[in-house]
Amino acid sequence: MKRVVCRALLVGAVFGSLELAAVAASASPALTLGVAPERALTHIVVDRAAAGRVMARVRGASAHYMPIRGGAVPLLDVGRRAGIDASSRYDLSYYGGPTVTSESAYDLYVNCSSFSGCWGAPGTFLGNLASTSFIHLLDQYTGSTMNNRYTYAGGIAESYNTSGTLQDQDIYNIVYAAASANGTGYGHIYHVFLAAGVQQCSQSAGGCYAQQYCAYHGAVDFSDIGHTLYTVEPYQGINGCMSPNSKLADSTNSTLSHEYYETITDPDVQTNVAWYNNNYGEIGDICRNSYGYTTVGGVRFDIQKEYSNRYHACSFSP
Repeated sequence: MKRVVCRALLVGAVFGSLELAAVAASASPALTLGVAPERALTHIVVDRAAAGRVMARVRGASAHYMPIRGGAVPLLDVGRRAGIDASSRYDLSYYGGPTVTSESAYDLYVNCSSFSGCWGAPGTFLGNLASTSFIHLLDQYTGSTMNNRYTYAGGIAESYNTSGTLQDQDIYNIVYAAASANGTGYGHIYHVFLAAGVQQCSQSAGGCYAQQYCAYHGAVDFSDIGHTLYTVEPYQGINGCMSPNSKLADSTNSTLSHEYYETITDPDVQTNVAWYNNNYGEIGDICRNSYGYTTVGGVRFDIQKEYSNRYHACSFSP
């Protein structure tokens, strides 16, 4: 079995208590967020007892996390590419790995059918993001300029036993259930949303939710269905993960866009790096403290910016 790469703190290390105080979202998010309504595709029940069998299919995995506010980015030892970072020390270098030029995104909503109520309508945000200029900031890294190449396929409600602490095998189990029915490869990204009160740790990412990270993105190779891209999006309404205005929708979608953009520009992080800065991390890491207002689907969100080599700065502009 291919070795899982881990370059951060050991899973299970406890540096503080898990804080799960909910933060109220803006009024009636299901009615006011965006112009593209959430698309609910299906509901599936995933047996937690199957996690071991799914884990046995894993032939390789890697992940990279977004640290809690004040935490350090887990840097990779990939070396500096001569001549590429000359314009700015923050510029991303290309290390030869693949990027995602087009894809369909799926939100996997674990144990909550009220998608807006639990997380602040991330599906509506993703559905509208595809038609914004903000998404074209990625053109410089992927080499593609087509409109609407990053689409939102819809939300899948999953029932799963989330008692105790979820581990990598649980995330793979949740992702596998959706990916085996909807497709794998670089043309699909699965976003796993966990409800308030659910704890999760990842050996692949190297830490635990609310202790080391707010969220992470990763790639896993299953022996039967192949290469699968995913992000893990725990509840963001906690100290260390909230956006500056403390709104749940902004906090959720800020973290989501961070992980989404990193998945597109560096999907195989650690094992086959694409766009990366050896001193500051991935496209979202560099700008994780740079927030501003941008409009997505007619709604203004206070979310983090992403790094642009073109402007040598954090930006919402292509």
